Amino acid sequence: MDVAQTSERNNPLLVSVGCLFLSLSATLVWGGYVLLPRPHLFITATISSSFYIFAQMLAAALWFAIPPLKQTYPWVLFLTVTIQELFRYLLFFTFNFM
Repeated sequence: MDVAQTSERNNPLLVSVGCLFLSLSATLVWGGYVLLPRPHLFITATISSSFYIFAQMLAAALWFAIPPLKQTYPWVLFLTVTIQELFRYLLFFTFNFM
């Protein structure tokens, strides 16, 4: 094989961009055709994803702050799911309040 063909086929940048497009293609298509034409859906999706990130951050902070949680994974799962559900209800009540 030619050196140019080998370096072109194994180029890490091309592989990275290809993997990025492959992994994000469904999200980009869904966002482009469903969310972007409807601004209220875009705002709702952004706010709900922010609430999800806040729930994950709170669960991670509790996991880091309470050392016994690091050894008991069932409690970690229970705590994380409970926090996510509480934030989901908080988001629901926030949207109903508006």
